[in-house]
Amino acid sequence: MKKSLLLLSLLSLFLACEDKIEGIQSIPVIQISEAFDNPSPINLSELVSDIEYVQLETNSSTLYRFPHICGLIGDSLILLKDSKRISLFNRRTGGYVKDLGHAGDDPEGYRLSARNLGVNTFTNSVYASRNQEKLIGYPLDGRSALDFVNLPTIINQTDDMMSAGFLSAYSYLDSTHFLGYISNMSGSEKNRILIFDRSGDVKKSFPNHLTFENNPNRIQFSITYLQTYNNEVMFKETYNDTIFHISLESMESAYVMSFQSYGIPYEEQETVVGNDLKERMRLTGILESDKFVCFEIDFQGVSYSGLFEKASGETRIAKNKELSHGYVNDLDGFVAFKPSYISRNGELISTIPAERIAEWFETHQDKISSLPPHIQILQNVQPEDNPIIMIGKLK
Repeated sequence: MKKSLLLLSLLSLFLACEDKIEGIQSIPVIQISEAFDNPSPINLSELVSDIEYVQLETNSSTLYRFPHICGLIGDSLILLKDSKRISLFNRRTGGYVKDLGHAGDDPEGYRLSARNLGVNTFTNSVYASRNQEKLIGYPLDGRSALDFVNLPTIINQTDDMMSAGFLSAYSYLDSTHFLGYISNMSGSEKNRILIFDRSGDVKKSFPNHLTFENNPNRIQFSITYLQTYNNEVMFKETYNDTIFHISLESMESAYVMSFQSYGIPYEEQETVVGNDLKERMRLTGILESDKFVCFEIDFQGVSYSGLFEKASGETRIAKNKELSHGYVNDLDGFVAFKPSYISRNGELISTIPAERIAEWFETHQDKISSLPPHIQILQNVQPEDNPIIMIGKLK
């Protein structure tokens, strides 16, 4: 009887462990290296049904140097940021509407625009980094009071300011809870993600279990990707192959990106240098929708667009120099599409530099007459203008 109970217990333990292993193995894998070595075209019509073009107004007071689209507000407004400016443009006409806030040290100014922070749809405000202690929220209506959010105090394990961890990226979870990412500057930072309220009180923290050997002679900042998706936040670090979904209660592994020999392991991020570094890939962008994960990688100074289809598990990467290694625009035959943002309304956005628009018309004279009239008028775009925004409704 005792032997039977022992065998039953061992069997239950084995099955429980097997379930956990299967759970780990069931995480979808985005096969970067395999797709890169076996490239295939990606047609834009696979993702979106049509394309809308918005030519942003360009003059001496509205010219952006390094623009970043970080929001579509209903059917009427486009939110544009660079490091020291936040502006709204009319989606229908492309005309400049107004700036939100301003860079400065005065009580209503911000230090940095926090380019990754789009519109907080829970508060209808756009936030920027006031200083190391606060975020500042500017209401879209321009009439409501400014919203000041206190940041949590980070307790560092080192006195070396160059290795001290700090909150370097933010996102929203709801109207009262914010998410902050702690940069692992020392190589041994204990925490990774903090969830805090507008008073700066930490409600939950998620630990960092990854380490690397810190090189005191090398300073680098790991890029972090945060995207609000399905009432959670999609989170990806540069040197961690796992993509996470974060909610108020949990941080769950969603996907694994397999770079194999092209990748840089987390523990080697400050030791891979020189020619070896040139042979490695780095992620430069990632976006998630209900059906796809769109991503950008950089290899030897060239950017490539990729796509992971959730239903089939297939990973593809586009390699076509003429198309800037982007998605084939088979909807209207114009410039290639390189995803840069996904709106909450299910719209995929590409920010096309004006220089690339002008170059396309110069090198495709024989195709201009076959373009729709609303695209032909873009021949007036000058290389130094603000970007053209392409907006497609996701299928």
